[in-house]
Amino acid sequence: MGVKEDEVQLNMANAYFQSHDTTYTANSYQPVTQSSNAKLRSIAHQQLGVLANQQNKYEEALANFKQALKADPMNEDARYNYEMVKQQSEEQKKKEAEQKKNDPNKKEENKDKKDQNKEENKDEKKDQKEKQDQENKDKKEQQDQEKKEQEQKDKEKQDQQKEDEQQKENKEKKDIPPSVSDKLKQMEMSEEKAKMILEAMKNQEIQYLQQNKRKATKPQR
Repeated sequence: MGVKEDEVQLNMANAYFQSHDTTYTANSYQPVTQSSNAKLRSIAHQQLGVLANQQNKYEEALANFKQALKADPMNEDARYNYEMVKQQSEEQKKKEAEQKKNDPNKKEENKDKKDQNKEENKDEKKDQKEKQDQENKDKKEQQDQEKKEQEQKDKEKQDQQKEDEQQKENKEKKDIPPSVSDKLKQMEMSEEKAKMILEAMKNQEIQYLQQNKRKATKPQR
């Protein structure tokens, strides 16, 4: 009939709830949770909490009961339901923890998982060792290469120094006047032959001087 009041919407949601139609129940309560009437909002959240609890959705149920109490702190039904579901949730968690603890399949699974983790850790350590060995090998090769390059540089430097010293020595030798012995070697002449030539030149000078003395001179006054 086109009636849209929140009270009518809540009544329709309650009717769906009584008929166990969960889909239409949730869809009908949801708009009422936005109502301006705090009591209607509280009832809608309370009923959504009950619906969630029937489906074993404890966290969702507790959240709806909290919203119901926020909207109307005087809603004792919502408060009772909250405490009851909270206790059920804690008992369920405790029960599940005990089952996990006593479950042999779970123990075996934990053992397998532990063995698997142990094997994975073993493989990981092996990989890390291989990686470390490779890094050490690469580092050693790099150091050897650097050492070889440094030795090559030192050798080239020494060779250059020797070459510079040789050039300097040759230059110094070139600047020094050659000695008599060096000149004789260059002329391919022995020392005895040179002495004979010098002696002959000396005799020729003496003879020349003697001849000049015998020439006529101007008469004396």
